[in-house]
This record gives sequence, C-alpha cells and structure tokens, in this order.
Amino acid sequence: MEVIPVAQAIERKMADLETFRQRLNDFVRNKELSTATSEYDKEMAIAVARLKAQGESVTIIKMLAKGACSEYQEKVTHAEITYKAISANIDAIKAQLMGWQSIYKHLDNT
Repeated sequence: MEVIPVAQAIERKMADLETFRQRLNDFVRNKELSTATSEYDKEMAIAVARLKAQGESVTIIKMLAKGACSEYQEKVTHAEITYKAISANIDAIKAQLMGWQSIYKHLDNT
C-alpha cells in the first residue's frame, strides 16, 4: 500500500465522521426525541383521563390508552432508532478511521 491512498482514505473517513457528527447535532438541536416523548406523554395523559371519565375499568385503562396513542409511541421509537443508528455509524467510522491510521503509521515508519 502507498501512503497517499491511505492518507486519502483517512481524509474521507474524517469527512464521513464530520457528516454524521453534524447529523447528530441536528438531531439533538431539533429535539426530535424529547419532542416525540413529550407528545406521547401528553397524549397518554389525555387518553387516560378520557377513559376514566368514560368509566372504563381501571385495570384496562393503560392498555387502551397505549392503543389510542400508538402513533405517538411510533414517533418516539423512530427517534430512538434514529439516534442509535447515527451513533452506531459514528462508532463504525471511528473504528475504520483507527484502522486506516494504524496502516498509515505502519507505512510511515517503513
């Protein structure tokens, strides 16, 4: 292996890392997970109150409320998965970058 292609690969991985870092920052700045969680909690409280007012059995209120709020739970789940996917991509790129840096170090020492 030549030093220049390895250095270029390192630069590409650093650019990839910056891209995913920016995506993570955007995700956090947009408050996607916290907003989805907040909406779900609010809708659950409304659903529970509505079901209690309708005289539903206490033992099934939570289950019925979850069913009524499933679209909000889906948003929470999607936000959690998005965060984990971005984080996993960052970890994978960091591992690849370390590998390229090791190769570069070895080539640079020869």
